Amino acid sequence: MIYPKWLPRPKCWLRAIALLFYNIPVLLGIGIFSRYYQVYGFPLFVGNETHIPYYIGGAIVAVFGLSCLIFASLYHFFWGKPDPNPKYPHWLLPRKSLKQGLKMAIASLICYVGSIIVLLPFIDFYYNHEDNFIVANIIIWVILASYCYYLSSVKQK
Repeated sequence: MIYPKWLPRPKCWLRAIALLFYNIPVLLGIGIFSRYYQVYGFPLFVGNETHIPYYIGGAIVAVFGLSCLIFASLYHFFWGKPDPNPKYPHWLLPRKSLKQGLKMAIASLICYVGSIIVLLPFIDFYYNHEDNFIVANIIIWVILASYCYYLSSVKQK
């Protein structure tokens, strides 16, 4: 049997499902951070609306950095090995874990945006069928994540 070139390999599908489970603690951490940022950070800017774009931009950068750090920590906890360089501080995450954390955060961001774009025209239909909407969102998210991993693993010619 010939495996089609356009279909992601089984390893990509497994990595996509693992990424879905990695997103659970990341979303929890981002939720806690954003709630803290909304409650204690936003009242500082009330009355001075010129700083709101900086506030929103700083929040986006902080949330992306936090998600990269949580992904890197999870990857290092499950799959990581210490850095072979003896001069590298052992209390820092290894470079490979940080690189994987960045790749996971970018893939998750692409999948979230892609699933929103795909499901946005059908929002009226799913308004009364929330369970179907959640299942469709998860299925589309996993498909997009597997294709992200597949495209990152394809050799460039």
